[in-house]
Amino acid sequence: MLVSKAEHNENKKKFKILFTEKVYPEDYIASELQLINRVINNYSLNSYKKEWFLFGSNTYVGNIYAADIDAYQLIEKKYQATAMKNILDTLINMRLGFLQYQFIGDIKCGLTQYRELKNYIGSYDFKKNKPDNKYNPKELKFLWRHFGFDNIEQIRDKPTIEEYLKLKYEIHQLITRRWTYTEVLQGFQLEPDGYTKYSLDEAVYESELTKIDLYGGYFYFGEATNVLMDKEDNKKALKLADYSVYENLMMCIYVKKDYFKALKRLYALCRKKKEYDLAVLLHKFCQVGDNAIFNFCKGLMNIGNYIIQNYSNKLVFTNQYYISNHYEFIQFELQRIFNIKSKIAIELLDNINTIIAEPLIKLYNGKLSITPEILKSINDFTENFDKTITDIVNKDSLRFIEEHKIDFHKYLYLIEK
Repeated sequence: MLVSKAEHNENKKKFKILFTEKVYPEDYIASELQLINRVINNYSLNSYKKEWFLFGSNTYVGNIYAADIDAYQLIEKKYQATAMKNILDTLINMRLGFLQYQFIGDIKCGLTQYRELKNYIGSYDFKKNKPDNKYNPKELKFLWRHFGFDNIEQIRDKPTIEEYLKLKYEIHQLITRRWTYTEVLQGFQLEPDGYTKYSLDEAVYESELTKIDLYGGYFYFGEATNVLMDKEDNKKALKLADYSVYENLMMCIYVKKDYFKALKRLYALCRKKKEYDLAVLLHKFCQVGDNAIFNFCKGLMNIGNYIIQNYSNKLVFTNQYYISNHYEFIQFELQRIFNIKSKIAIELLDNINTIIAEPLIKLYNGKLSITPEILKSINDFTENFDKTITDIVNKDSLRFIEEHKIDFHKYLYLIEK
């Protein structure tokens, strides 16, 4: 990216301001602090950056539309199952806002019955533009048949980058094990055979990722994630961090076709590697203006839908108030879009009223119960909202990529420094 010396110096100044790290706890609002405190096991102010730490886009003052809060907590493997139970038990049994303005989200830990697939998928060597030598198509094909899957033809002996990443993404989805909070508290899941128990203790030892998501807030529901790791796993993760971001970037391009998210991943790498000019340019596109607002609202819509779909039978008078606040906040954000896209924003805003907000008000006043039909209507609308926003933001992202001649492959050097 060619800029003048004066522009470069100006971008260095902007970079320093945008990527000033937030101070914990002073720079976090009350609802964010509550989420952090609830999702961390045995947290204390004194243990921050010793036993646990915050990371990611939300930790920088310039990223106002990076709503997700991410934390790593360093816990020995042998204590992780107990830690997970403590987090959920404290939240649920002490009624610390649970089912009122806080809701447990995704919980990942351990591997499914398809776990052996991970031994043969390997990694992609982006420099050589081919899978590494751990990729074993012969064994993958054998397991694919053994598990009774179709489309075995997708396992190629010499896959293209797109073919490889699609296969790796599918395998990742197959082997990732998810838990409900009741399963965590009881300490086991039943395997597909209906009687074999898979314990939480077993899960944490073979886990590729152990994490808990929590949604909560007063004005809108943000997200906080706690990733539990022991020190050795954390060292490995730090070594692979840049590669993982770049691989995720490529997944966004070749698998998810989400070009805005790909730009956000590039933005994260540029921030870390102090690529001042491109980082400032990407910040303006990803964190300022209507695309940032649209993408932010898309995430909030999916959180709201998750809560309604998974907790509809537990919704009572008090939490309906906070859920209504959540959707009003989304409408407020959409009202801030004043340009050619405002017509789309207003249409989405009106549909939120008709399909979600009004039924919630009736429910709040005791005039309506959440029926399967209402749940389906809300889910269908949320999926359509997601698609509409993704299409809009992707079109702008592709224009931005073309205008600035961004070839994602040429930024491989960002993970080699």
